Amino acid sequence: MDRFFWSLVSEAFENIFSFDSRTARTLFALFFRPGFLAAEYVAGRRARYIQPLRLYLIASILFFLFLSAQNLFSAQSPVTFITDGAGVEVSTQDSEQQPAQDTEKDAAYVEADSAIDDIHANVQLPGLSAEQNTKLGNRLEAQARKAVELAKEDPSELISLLLDIAPPVLFILLPIFALILKLAYLGSGRFYTQHLILAVHNHSFIFLALLLEGLLTPVEQSIGTEIPSTVLSIWIPIYMYMSLLRVYGQGYFITMVKFMGLGFLYITLFSSTFLLSLLAGVMTL
Repeated sequence: MDRFFWSLVSEAFENIFSFDSRTARTLFALFFRPGFLAAEYVAGRRARYIQPLRLYLIASILFFLFLSAQNLFSAQSPVTFITDGAGVEVSTQDSEQQPAQDTEKDAAYVEADSAIDDIHANVQLPGLSAEQNTKLGNRLEAQARKAVELAKEDPSELISLLLDIAPPVLFILLPIFALILKLAYLGSGRFYTQHLILAVHNHSFIFLALLLEGLLTPVEQSIGTEIPSTVLSIWIPIYMYMSLLRVYGQGYFITMVKFMGLGFLYITLFSSTFLLSLLAGVMTL
């Protein structure tokens, strides 16, 4: 049977983009109904939606793939969109903004060099002799200076190192954050897995929301508005708060207190874990 090519393409993607598909239902609920997917999963209504772990893997892969592509693109030909009364003009960063950016970078490098100079004074690990601490300080200083030089010569390579570190760190933090949720809602009667499902869905939402924000940036620059990105930035913390309200059903005030505490703990945990992983990565440069 002879058929048009586009009819075959339409059939191939029908299950992805149709309003009745699992993908469409999952994405709509993920973006606009905080905590709904986690509640549906716990209630046993799972066949209509993408499995949580698969959703997390797809969202994280798309997000970090976008960041990697953006890093590669900006390293080869960094462009910005400039709007004026006549229309839209594409400009490289080598123009008017470049001197100011170079000044900011130079100041950052000077500050980094000053921090590196203090490494010897700060590296005093208990259990190590003075000679061992000195050797460790020398090694850390050498690797840190190598990282700074790499940032000066090829920033994209250092960013690639950061992008290599972030995904496994976030994945490792998932069960840890679920444990923190378990402790925060110790009397809720929920199993650890239920807390983990909420953590997986919320992380998936953050990945896709940030991906959408990144994709909208060139469009916003071309039309001269930041309203969509601003709305997304406001919606992300509101979404997290509302997901706790829906899943755990506690009052607004106590949920806000727990939301702020959980946010502080997560940021602290992520920062410390990421810095340790970055240190390990720098030591292998």
